[in-house]
Amino acid sequence: IFGASTTGNFGIDGASTTGDFGIDGASTTGNFWVISSQCAGFTASDLYASFYLQAATIPQFRLTNCHIPTLEIRSGCKLEAYLSNCTINLIDLQHLTLSKDSVVSLLSCRVYACLMEEFAVLGQLYLRQLKPLSAPFAWYDPSAIAGENPNEAKLNLLQRHAKVYAEHLEFLTGKGGKQLNLNTPTFRIVQSSLGKTEFTNCDLGGFRFEFNNAKITEVFMSGGTVPGEKVGSNAKPMVSIYSEPEGKLAWHEQKVSLYNQLKKIFDNQGDIYRATFFQAKTAEHQKQSLKLRQNNENGWLTPTRWDIWTLQLNQLSNLHGESWGRALGFTTGIAAIFYMLFLWSIGRLTLWTPLDPDLIGQYFEFLIPTHKTDFVKGATLNFGSYMADFVGRVLIGYGIFQVINAFRRHGKK
Repeated sequence: IFGASTTGNFGIDGASTTGDFGIDGASTTGNFWVISSQCAGFTASDLYASFYLQAATIPQFRLTNCHIPTLEIRSGCKLEAYLSNCTINLIDLQHLTLSKDSVVSLLSCRVYACLMEEFAVLGQLYLRQLKPLSAPFAWYDPSAIAGENPNEAKLNLLQRHAKVYAEHLEFLTGKGGKQLNLNTPTFRIVQSSLGKTEFTNCDLGGFRFEFNNAKITEVFMSGGTVPGEKVGSNAKPMVSIYSEPEGKLAWHEQKVSLYNQLKKIFDNQGDIYRATFFQAKTAEHQKQSLKLRQNNENGWLTPTRWDIWTLQLNQLSNLHGESWGRALGFTTGIAAIFYMLFLWSIGRLTLWTPLDPDLIGQYFEFLIPTHKTDFVKGATLNFGSYMADFVGRVLIGYGIFQVINAFRRHGKK
C-alpha cells in the first residue's frame, strides 16, 4: 500500500496464503485481521491500526513507529514479531500459548496496558525498554489528513476509523460490565507461566502490576524498575492482587508468592540488594497471612503463633535481613535495658544511689555474650541478677547474629 493511500479494514482468513505485505509511512488504513492463514511477511511504519492474529503463520512481522490501539495475539500462531518505538494502548495475550517456534520482541515501546491471562511462553518473549503510557494516545484528526478539499469517500473512511478508536477507548477505560475499566497504566499476569521471558531496562514499577497465581521464577530482569519497588521520594509501589479483596488471606498469600518469586529471580542473578528487599516484603506478608490463620486456631502457644513471633522479632531486629543499622541499634538497646535491670537487681542503680562512672565502662563488657558473671566487682548476685544476665546474653547474641546476617547480604554469592 503506497502513495498516501487510504483504506478500510484488512482481513486475511479462511486458510489463505499471501506474499509480502508492506505499508509505507504516508498511508492510512483500518485494522488488520490474520486468521488461520499464512503471510510471507508484514512490515509497516508510522501507521495507526490495530492487529488481530489467530492461528496465523507470519515468518516476519515488523512494526516501526506505529500507534496501535490493540495488539491481540491468540492461540495457534507461529510468528517472528518485532515491534520497535511503537505506542500501544493494549497488548492482549489471553488464552494463548506462545509456541516454541515463535519470537515476540518489543523494543523501546510505550504501553498503556499489557494483559497476560492464561498465557504460557514456550517460545521467546523479549521486552526491552518498555515504558508505561500515562494515558491512551490521542487519535489523528481526520480533517487534517483529508486536506482542504477532501474526497468525500476518503473523509468518511477516516471519520469511521476515528469512531472505531473512540469505541476502543470506551472499552479500554469504561466501567461497564464488558469493559476493562483500566484507569491507570496496567501490567497484568494472571494464571500464566512466563517461561524464560526477558525484561531488560523496563519500567515495570511505573505500571499498576496485577498478579494472581502465575509462575515467573525463570524470568530474567535487568535494569529498569521492578514491581513493588518505590521510585522517587513520593512514589508508591503499585502492586495489586487481581480479583482478590485486599487484606484477606488469599491476598496476602498471593503477595507472598509474587515477592518470593521476585526474590529468587534476583538471587539467581546475584542482585543481593533487590533479593533482600523482596525477602523482607515476603516475610511481611507471610506474617500477616499467619495472623489471619491464627484467628481460626485455639490457644496461645500454637505453632502458628510461634511463627508470628519469630517473624515479628526478625522484623524488629534487622528488618528481615535488610538493615544492619537496625540490628546494631537492637543489640545495643537490648543490652542497655538488661544491663540496667542487672544493676538494679544488685542495688547499684537506684534513684537514691550516685552513679558510679565505672559502670559505664562495664556496659561494654556486658555487651560480650561470654562475659564473666561477676564482672561487676563487689556485687552480690541473686535470682533477679542471674535472670537479667542470662536473658541479656541470649538476646545480645541473637542481636550480634542479626548484625552479621544483615551485613552479609552484600557479600553473598
